[in-house]
Amino acid sequence: MKAINNKEHLLLLHAIEQAVDMTTRSELESLFNKEQKDLQAVFKRYQSLLAQLSICIAEYDRKSHYIKVNLVGPTLRRNRKK
Repeated sequence: MKAINNKEHLLLLHAIEQAVDMTTRSELESLFNKEQKDLQAVFKRYQSLLAQLSICIAEYDRKSHYIKVNLVGPTLRRNRKK
């Protein structure tokens, strides 16, 4: 799995804008505009999923820390003393 590079995304959007400025055929311009909107929608979805993943990772880190410090650690220490 490869992450989407924000810089490459912005460069692609800029290239689309330049291509639209250079085109003279209206159907080609509408195609560029549609593709640009689709690309933006996918990128927004990607950012949203990354934000959700970040929340999930933070939650996992909190849970795993709690389990290690409050459950596993004390149990292992108690058993070592026996």
